[in-house]
Amino acid sequence: MREAIQESLKPTISREGVIRVIRIHLTPEDLAETRFAFSPVWEAVQSVEALSNPGKYVFHLPWIDQARGSVGELDLEPLRALLSYPHGYRVDFITPPPEGPYPDFEEELGRILATPHDIVRHEIGLMYPDGDVPDAARMFVDDPGAALERLTAALRNYWDATLASYWPRLRALLEGDLLYRAKRLALAGADGLFGDLHPSVSWKDGMLSVDKRVDLDVEPGGRGLLLIPVAFACPKCSVITDPPWQPTLTYTPRAIATLWDADRAPAEGVLDELVGDTRAAILRALEIPMTTTEVASRLGVTPGAVSQQLAMLRRAGVVDAHRSGRGVYSELTPLGTSLLALLDA
Repeated sequence: MREAIQESLKPTISREGVIRVIRIHLTPEDLAETRFAFSPVWEAVQSVEALSNPGKYVFHLPWIDQARGSVGELDLEPLRALLSYPHGYRVDFITPPPEGPYPDFEEELGRILATPHDIVRHEIGLMYPDGDVPDAARMFVDDPGAALERLTAALRNYWDATLASYWPRLRALLEGDLLYRAKRLALAGADGLFGDLHPSVSWKDGMLSVDKRVDLDVEPGGRGLLLIPVAFACPKCSVITDPPWQPTLTYTPRAIATLWDADRAPAEGVLDELVGDTRAAILRALEIPMTTTEVASRLGVTPGAVSQQLAMLRRAGVVDAHRSGRGVYSELTPLGTSLLALLDA
């Protein structure tokens, strides 16, 4: 699995042997405006690609096996028409950068529906620069309003059938990553934020470099950079650079390999004997930061019981709590991480 992923993360090299890189030049003003968000629509769009190319999304095979049976009767033509990108370009209006850190799915659909029609036609033109637009995508040129209506309806039906029930799990993973990134930025600045963001991303002297299929320099001009963890982006890293959108970089969140292992039973071992079954299970669950309710749901116990155990673990210094948005998230401290690794070895 790891070998396949590493292969897909090798730098993009042109036929002339030149490594192609997008260079984003970030001024101090841009860094001050850099923000984080997650996006349900990004997850939906990327998951369609995962269903179409399961071999490239090995971490999501458990979900793919379950979702395949739910899409048979759905109208996915407007979605798939925008995901073919034969010339290496995908339209940006299908995934507009979120305006806030925790967007609602319907809110994002509303932004897609409100896309100016000239932008829709322009981006379809970039997708098919030779002007040979296939019939499936032609509706976005001939009648953008009706096409956007059909696109958002398709996204809504697809979301309800395949992802809505999994959103709490996905959201916990994404919010945990945002909390981690915000802490890295606060403690170590840009070096800490970008240092382990993605294998194709590097940071040096105010320039963020991303290995991609094009060679391009981008100057946000004070607009900053939007960073979006996307579970279904794995292992890819995507960049939005064209106006009117804010420059955006998507990346794979931490702990992605554990996303679909959430229902596994805690392994028997010395940790369980030392701290008890419930607290051991809580420690394992908190490899991804979670709220008390999310931990309780994952373990099948009451929130009250989890709250009592978390209080003890905080007093022991192995768990800490942080507020993010409307939720309070518990996470392992360095001591907790070391304890888990040592006792489960």
